[in-house]
Amino acid sequence: MLGVALRLLRRRSLAEEAVHDTFLQVWQHASSFDAAKGNARTWLYAILRNRAPNTTARPRIWFSRVTRCPTSFLRAMIRARTA
Repeated sequence: MLGVALRLLRRRSLAEEAVHDTFLQVWQHASSFDAAKGNARTWLYAILRNRAPNTTARPRIWFSRVTRCPTSFLRAMIRARTA
């Protein structure tokens, strides 16, 4: 599962976080699993696939990426958002 998360997110720390979030969600919503709809592995990977974008969208990740951007790029983004 970590390998798939690494391919989706391309950063080990994000991949580990997505896998952790996946298992947390499985633990909290295990009763929603229906074997008639598919096997457990498919269910796990579907949850991972849906959790991966949420991992990258967190504000702390966004700010860490922004700090590496050139100032001119940041100004252009701010202008685009306020326009």
